[in-house]
Amino acid sequence: MEKLFQQTLNIISVIDKEEDRQETENYINSLKDLCRIPRTAKSLIIVGKFPDCIKQTPQGDIDFIGLQSIPDFQFVHQMIDMTGSSCLFMSDSGSESALA
Repeated sequence: MEKLFQQTLNIISVIDKEEDRQETENYINSLKDLCRIPRTAKSLIIVGKFPDCIKQTPQGDIDFIGLQSIPDFQFVHQMIDMTGSSCLFMSDSGSESALA
C-alpha cells in the first residue's frame, strides 16, 4: 500500500512507562521483519495513556486500532472522533501470535 499510494507507513505504539521502550522497539522491529514491512516505515513510540497520545500522532488516511478483549464501543466512537480518519478496529483472539 505504501508504494501504491506513495504514502508513509507509521507504526505507532503507546506505552505506559519509559522503561518499556526498548521491549516495544524490539517487538515492532520483529513485527516489521516478519510481516515484510518496508524499511521506510516509521516507528513512533509514545509514553502515556492511549486517548491522550492520539493528539501527538501524525494524521493518517486510515488508522488500524486494536480493541480490548471485550470491546468498549464508547472507546471506538471516541477514537473515530479524535483521529479524524477512517478507522479499522482489530481484535486478537489471544491464542495466536504474529511472531510465533
